Amino acid sequence: MNAITYIFNMKNTFILLILLLASCTSLKQTKVSTNKEAPDEEKIKYLEARVKEFKIVFFTRCLRYSFNDEAVNYHLESDASYSHDYGLGRNNYKIIRSLSGMVVEEIRRDSIEWTNQFCKGCTEEDVEHFRIQGIVGKKTLKFCLDYYTSEELDSIARVNIFERK
Repeated sequence: MNAITYIFNMKNTFILLILLLASCTSLKQTKVSTNKEAPDEEKIKYLEARVKEFKIVFFTRCLRYSFNDEAVNYHLESDASYSHDYGLGRNNYKIIRSLSGMVVEEIRRDSIEWTNQFCKGCTEEDVEHFRIQGIVGKKTLKFCLDYYTSEELDSIARVNIFERK
């Protein structure tokens, strides 16, 4: 029995050595980043997340200012799509307010122009009927989404976020 036990112990020792060598070899193959690379990658991820937040804050402000409705404001304020702690900095919120105000003015102007173009000589009842059907009125989602996805907003956000780093 001593020979069988000896062979069994040798077999287990051999298997353990193979596993140990295999695990050491796999550690050599993994790329370990230097201390210099890791913070840069993490910083870029952080800044990209801030750019996204800048754009989301713009979108919610655009909706809020355009709809100008308490129920919409309530839902936008309770939405957790972005941080409500003003982490972007005062200057960025001023820029967002200015940009959203610009888009809201464009929404109002478009609504007035379209209504005047479409309803020349319409009565108030006709205009209200067309508004209920969605033919005339503000195109809030269209304008806010168009600007949210624009390269212009993306570049403004990137300049302001990456400049602050």
